[in-house]
Amino acid sequence: MTTHRNQLAYQESVVRNASLGELIITLHDILARDLHAGIGAIESKDAQTLAAKTKHGFLVLARLEGSINTDIEGAEKIARFYVMMREQMLKGQVRRDSAILRQLAGFVTDMREAWAEVQGREESVKPAPESFAQVHHPGYEVAEAAAASWKA
Repeated sequence: MTTHRNQLAYQESVVRNASLGELIITLHDILARDLHAGIGAIESKDAQTLAAKTKHGFLVLARLEGSINTDIEGAEKIARFYVMMREQMLKGQVRRDSAILRQLAGFVTDMREAWAEVQGREESVKPAPESFAQVHHPGYEVAEAAAASWKA
């Protein structure tokens, strides 16, 4: 249990000090971890863990979806991606189909890598921002207070 608490404390510290891009990457990491835990739960026939991990994954998706700035060109594609993720996660949970969750985990990893690439480009071009709220990523808006108060 102490390891879990240490992990949560570390994640909270990362979130408090993260840029918007880093927060988005972290949320994708958390979602991937939930999906992999769901896969393990399906394989071990642990319906309770599957339900808990799927529920948490839905919360992460909601945070990602709530951050999308729909006024930015291309944001609707990101929004549709998250809608598809939610639908397929539910399908995988109901059918107890680890192949669906495994495919989704791959999609999340790909999306995470794309955000990491964007983040890397922006960090090489811009000086490090003083505040989370000063960073602008196309397609996303996140209030500093909301980001700081959210816990994985």
